[in-house]
Amino acid sequence: NEIEYSQIEMELVMARLHELRSRIHPEFLFNTLNEVSNLVKSNRGREADRVLSSLSEFLRMTVYDNDREEATVEEEIDFLNRYLEIEETRFGGLLRLSRKLDGRVMKALVPNFTIQPIVEELVAKNLDARECPCEVEIVTSGDGGFLEITMRVRREKGIPQIGDEVSDDNIFNVTRQRLLQILPGEHQFETSVTTDGWGTVRIRIPLK
Repeated sequence: NEIEYSQIEMELVMARLHELRSRIHPEFLFNTLNEVSNLVKSNRGREADRVLSSLSEFLRMTVYDNDREEATVEEEIDFLNRYLEIEETRFGGLLRLSRKLDGRVMKALVPNFTIQPIVEELVAKNLDARECPCEVEIVTSGDGGFLEITMRVRREKGIPQIGDEVSDDNIFNVTRQRLLQILPGEHQFETSVTTDGWGTVRIRIPLK
């Protein structure tokens, strides 16, 4: 009975994740296609082609890698890069990106579809009005048998927003529940706003 209950819990978490993905992607797709239309009207065909290419690859990864339980850090970052390439075109200089990636952990395994949704949420919360520039930083490292992934956002003005912790379908809570099911007692998932103005999401899991 305990095994069956655990399996049901996992299925519910995965169903919530799939539901969340289906709700986020149409809005992202609409915004991206609208941006492509604007680029074409502005005679910026080369940029429009680049955005469409990134969108095509992003959707391919979404469709064909949707049901995999795990992915490498390298695959997760590649998926994230497709998304960020599109957002950089949309927001221009308002979105500033930095990546500090430890090459030693790029082949390490993580739960599939972990990094990009969190970064997407951070961007949406802090750059939705196109008025306040923000900086997003992705850091990966390996130490003492653990993999650590840190995603941070800092706004030029005001306190960074890192989501509604109360909502059950908030991507942070969905991710936390997935990790509880997959790696009970073997992980850390923390969110915080530091004194130097960074809104931070940190994941620490066994390195494998």
